[in-house]
Amino acid sequence: YLMQGFAVLTNNRWFPLLLTSILFASMHSVNPEVKAYGFFTMMPQYFFMALTFGIATLLDDGIEAAMGAHAANNIFVSIFTAYSSSALQTPALYVQKTIYPLTDFVATVISAVIFIAVLAIIFKWKNFSYIWSKVQKSTGSIQTL
Repeated sequence: YLMQGFAVLTNNRWFPLLLTSILFASMHSVNPEVKAYGFFTMMPQYFFMALTFGIATLLDDGIEAAMGAHAANNIFVSIFTAYSSSALQTPALYVQKTIYPLTDFVATVISAVIFIAVLAIIFKWKNFSYIWSKVQKSTGSIQTL
């Protein structure tokens, strides 16, 4: 809803995408990983994932795919991996002794590209220029993104 409201106010899609991505990342800034590995090491990962979920939201014209991917990510991580500074302290199958944030970021970027590509195939997204188009304001009710 924030993205829709910001889009109506700004008449574009990129500002709401960036602003909501910053808000998503800032909500994760209190996670223990940020304290353990540093703000400028971890925050790009949260921001990039938010950007990925935001792009999926814009292209799909709905938040369901992004919410499902976020939930699936958290469930997967809590079941399969654990480490001492994790925000999700669960009895996972594997315990990671050493964390490599830069390698994790590269894996995040690769996973995000694959995620968007798979969704584009599944949902038959062809118009990626939609993200660059202006928001059309309607009279009467707020038009969705």
